[in-house]
Amino acid sequence: MSEKILYVYGYGSNENDSSTMKVVKEVVKELGYDLVSIHYDQENPDNGLNILENYIRENKIKYVIGHSLGGFMTLCIDEDVKKIVINPCMKPHLELPKLGKISTKTLYDYEYLYGWLTNGNDTPWMSQLEDVIGLFGDHDELIDFYESFKKQYPLAYRINSSHRPTKESFTEDIKKKNKEFFS
Repeated sequence: MSEKILYVYGYGSNENDSSTMKVVKEVVKELGYDLVSIHYDQENPDNGLNILENYIRENKIKYVIGHSLGGFMTLCIDEDVKKIVINPCMKPHLELPKLGKISTKTLYDYEYLYGWLTNGNDTPWMSQLEDVIGLFGDHDELIDFYESFKKQYPLAYRINSSHRPTKESFTEDIKKKNKEFFS
């Protein structure tokens, strides 16, 4: 049985229906892994993080891949795991309102998490700089946090992709980097 990688989907998707998840699932299968996803609470990010972290601990997950809002949530996971984020939405409190009506409380909670994540005190990124890879579409039509991400995390790469990558976005070079990262 292959080792499992947890996939954290983006806003408005779910654990069963994500075009990015389908692409990533194919790619990680080629690399010898199984991709799994679970439902997490996007309206209450603290609860969502608790759900993800409990699953990671209970299932001894070592690797997490997150896309868009799921990329942000992946960065916030305070567990000893390696993380790949694809087009992460680094400022959900500013970006989510563009997608529809989001409660003020939800936006406040994401803003709080953003502050916690980026302030550098007791945050996962301080101890996990070498355990995070960021993949950023070079023609993402929704968001582009490549430059700000790169200031915190040294492993940031551009891929030939829009916001939702295709299998072709994962070139042999990117697959090789990911395989080495997972080893």
